[in-house]
Amino acid sequence: MEIPCPAERANGKTAGPEAQYGTKPRRGVCTRHFDCMPLNDGDNVSAHGQGGCLARKTIDVVGLGLNATDTVMRVREFPPLGGKERLLSSEMQAGGQVATALVTCQRLGLRTRYIGKVGDDDAGKFQLASLRREGVDTRYTKMARRTPNQIGVIIVDEKSGERTVFWDRHPNLA
Repeated sequence: MEIPCPAERANGKTAGPEAQYGTKPRRGVCTRHFDCMPLNDGDNVSAHGQGGCLARKTIDVVGLGLNATDTVMRVREFPPLGGKERLLSSEMQAGGQVATALVTCQRLGLRTRYIGKVGDDDAGKFQLASLRREGVDTRYTKMARRTPNQIGVIIVDEKSGERTVFWDRHPNLA
């Protein structure tokens, strides 16, 4: 029996793996993507994400925890208390200890997955897009509604190389 992929049913595509690979799918998966993850063991339905099936795949590194959207500002030198200093540059970057470690592992050729929360503001969307662009699997990342993402403002003193970090994390992200 052919079980069409719901994500492709709308597009009228139902060619199964028997035609592609000459093999029959396991019970509970669509016949287009025979490696889909079933929602429940007995269901003849597959779990589907944006644009298609969530294929089973091996993950080398799973990270659980922090991400942050950082604004990194470089100054010639950190001013004294109450002083002013002109910025040399300012850039928004995806960061956080766990998210940064996963991106590094991904760039080294490992398959990675991030499990955590991001805010639903522009900073959270930026963070999530950055992880996805790097190839990190984010299927178990939750977006906290009406919650700002964790942020960091990092000031880098060019003269000494030292950095000063100001940060905030909403309790909904814990």
